[in-house]
Amino acid sequence: MDKVVDPTGAGDTFAGGLMGYLSKTNKLDDKTLRKALLYATTVASFNVQGFWHGPDSVTDHARGRGTHEGISQIFCPHLKEVT
Repeated sequence: MDKVVDPTGAGDTFAGGLMGYLSKTNKLDDKTLRKALLYATTVASFNVQGFWHGPDSVTDHARGRGTHEGISQIFCPHLKEVT
């Protein structure tokens, strides 16, 4: 990360990402927990890299990263590392 813009809510975002992933998979084994931790870290990193007050206010660096596709671009390449 080059620059932290605003760390407010990073922990909440991490917790939401973790619980959301676990809820979606409906599993609680070691492999799923590792994936959930990676997912939560990914979405929390978006939180600290830019402000989000609607699509016209997000920084260019963060634009589009909060989408499913944006999350997948960071999350998916690292799956082999944690499983």
